[in-house]
Amino acid sequence: MRAKSVYTVLNSLFSAQHEPVYYPPKRVRHKMLPVEFPTRKCVSGSIRCRSPLMADGVLHLDTDPDVVAISPYPLTAEAWIEIEPGVEDRLHHFADVAAKRRDGSVVFLKYENFYMQEERPWHANEAKALADYYLDIFGCAFRVLNEASLHIEPRLSNLRQMWQHREVRSQPVDLDRVRNAIDSLGHPVTIDDVWRYLGSPRHAVIWEGDEIPTVLPQSNPVFTAVMQLAMRGELRLDLGKRLTMNSLILKA
Repeated sequence: MRAKSVYTVLNSLFSAQHEPVYYPPKRVRHKMLPVEFPTRKCVSGSIRCRSPLMADGVLHLDTDPDVVAISPYPLTAEAWIEIEPGVEDRLHHFADVAAKRRDGSVVFLKYENFYMQEERPWHANEAKALADYYLDIFGCAFRVLNEASLHIEPRLSNLRQMWQHREVRSQPVDLDRVRNAIDSLGHPVTIDDVWRYLGSPRHAVIWEGDEIPTVLPQSNPVFTAVMQLAMRGELRLDLGKRLTMNSLILKA
């Protein structure tokens, strides 16, 4: 495939006109129950993940500031694999997602549970054949991910917490105010330092019939803003430690 054609194909995967080559059925065995994952990084606004493990994989992508776009079930690949010594079979395969990075590079990813890999002894040969295919045809990397890389703690719990504070229209936060506070305080600084510097703000709502706003005691707009800035790549957090108000804000 010529370079221009490859560029065109890869770009089309992330366009509004792209149609996924697969759509998970609603009724499947328990361990493969589909999960609807909302994300702004997909043109459709959500991805129907074919399994909970895939949803965890998309969570990693959705919170990764280096990933700018996600395409579910992007295309069908064809490759030959050796299923046993001297015996080959033609493989028709689709990756779970294609992820586009800030630098324009694209990586194809498959999410597969341990137990599924153990049931298929030719798994390693299949992964290598597909890696060769995607590299030869598109110049892209292909990886198969399982629980070993997706379920590392406390990273996974931290990513889930970050994602819960993602940008939503119904609850905007003042990112500029938090940015300026971090710049004024300098590094190192904790989330709590920034919160106190800004006067310990809380979210508040005005209920129908009330004249004054009601403070939401469990809310913290500064924590939310820091999570959003981290997902934008404007600052870093140590995801190897549980995220709290005492977490250090690090330079990007």
